[in-house]
Amino acid sequence: MRVDTLSYTHTMTSDLSAVFKAVMAEQLSYFQRQDASVLSLEEGTSITCHLLTKTQKIGVENTMTILKLEENRCIQMKTTSATGDIIQTYDFKEKGGNTLVTYSEKNMFEQSRNQFGFMLVGLLYKFFYNRGIKQRMTYLDSLADTRFN
Repeated sequence: MRVDTLSYTHTMTSDLSAVFKAVMAEQLSYFQRQDASVLSLEEGTSITCHLLTKTQKIGVENTMTILKLEENRCIQMKTTSATGDIIQTYDFKEKGGNTLVTYSEKNMFEQSRNQFGFMLVGLLYKFFYNRGIKQRMTYLDSLADTRFN
């Protein structure tokens, strides 16, 4: 794995189509909280929001854009700020009657000092990242099971 990419794979018991719908519903809800005029998600859908940076916890304005949307296969977004870009990807696969979801974030920093800062805190951040993503994946599996199965 690259130093600038964080990745987590989770096995879900819910059907792949239901998991995909759950992730889409959550992403749509997030986009709508930022911009009520967003009615659906498609490639090119974009919002502006304020998020905290990973290393310095400073609030910065960001633009989130749906880059790729392949039903039951992939959702990819790009978050752009003055400090750089983050490509967030959900990949969906069926395996042995379960659904495998891999969520990854690829960080591309504008300044090398930001890249260096991320590398310094990377191992500690990865621990909290994995813990947070595991909780999110468990929630999405539950949502898929109760709302979309």
